[in-house]
Amino acid sequence: MEHGQASQSLKRALKDFEARGEITRTPSGLIKYNHAWRRADKSPLKDKMLRAMYVQNRDFSSTDIRRLVADAEKSHVEKTIRRLLADGHLHRVGRRLCGHGIGAEWLYNISDRVSFRVDVMR
Repeated sequence: MEHGQASQSLKRALKDFEARGEITRTPSGLIKYNHAWRRADKSPLKDKMLRAMYVQNRDFSSTDIRRLVADAEKSHVEKTIRRLLADGHLHRVGRRLCGHGIGAEWLYNISDRVSFRVDVMR
């Protein structure tokens, strides 16, 4: 890459970072990184999964959520459940046999429905 191309590429990247709010410019022209910046979560599938969890008034498993949200893959559902467990929005309440009869799967429940609705579903 030549000097001109590298400079243009850097300018485009900085404009993009600034538009997303990842960096800010000080009045003196310095660039500061915004440590509070987080990538926007724009997954319509995640919204469907969270609604399916909220609607379940009883214990649910990842398989139940996959049945309710037809397009969801197992890994995506389980990754979302792991994050909600780590944040304390879900808790494990037991295990049950899998539908195919071999093995068992975890059952989950929402810890606090009000905070789940306010904090997670937004």
